[in-house]
Amino acid sequence: MPTSLEALLRYRAAHANCCESRRVWLFHSHTYFDHATPERVAEARAFMNLIERTFAATAHLPMSSFIPAPAGPHPRGSFEVLFTREVFADYVSWLMFSRPEGLNILIHPLTRSQTLDHTQRALWLGTQIAIDVPMLDAVRANTGERPAVVLADAGYRSEENLKALRRRRQRSLVALGREGKRGPKWPKGPLTQRMHRILRLPWARELYAHRKTQGERPFAEIKQRMKYRGFSLRGAPKVRGEWDLVCAALNLVTIWRAAEA
Repeated sequence: MPTSLEALLRYRAAHANCCESRRVWLFHSHTYFDHATPERVAEARAFMNLIERTFAATAHLPMSSFIPAPAGPHPRGSFEVLFTREVFADYVSWLMFSRPEGLNILIHPLTRSQTLDHTQRALWLGTQIAIDVPMLDAVRANTGERPAVVLADAGYRSEENLKALRRRRQRSLVALGREGKRGPKWPKGPLTQRMHRILRLPWARELYAHRKTQGERPFAEIKQRMKYRGFSLRGAPKVRGEWDLVCAALNLVTIWRAAEA
């Protein structure tokens, strides 16, 4: 049964002025399986059929096609379910108790930011799998060269992400825990264990310390010292102009502090 377009339009009209977390109506679940193992492929097909039978009476949970191989940003075979806010609690709680152990499920909202939807806004049932977010490609496109060393916080920590970086032959330092917090003494996964050893080396600690000074300090200055928390203008050209003025103001403050020091 198709998702109710009328319900979607009614909901969006009623929540047009709400925050984004309230405006979102549609969600995806991606069920991943080992496409190279026939038993796992059969298990995934059976689970997809079970979802169809279980939620056949609702108009808010249509099934997508079964994809028996990696496609797009998805590194394994998968099938997709589109569902709405109305059935979020029923469907996700059912998945929590019904998911076969050999399958892993990504659940995320559908907004205009696909990257955020598949990373920071996502939740996982089972083992998290690295989604091929083209962050390194974006760095190359913006700067004209690949990064010499990737410095990433603990949000990117996973064995799959470290494998993806190794496949690209990309040097990287990925934090294994929050700064100032005691991390795992000996994490699981050979690449995570290797990163644990590397981060203890003096050169790695010194290099990783630059991440906050280079990437995060300007945003902290803008948000906390300058009290700038959002754009006043609308439209991409106006927003770019406003952001240029904010950055220019930050640069002037930085120059003034350097002169006073």
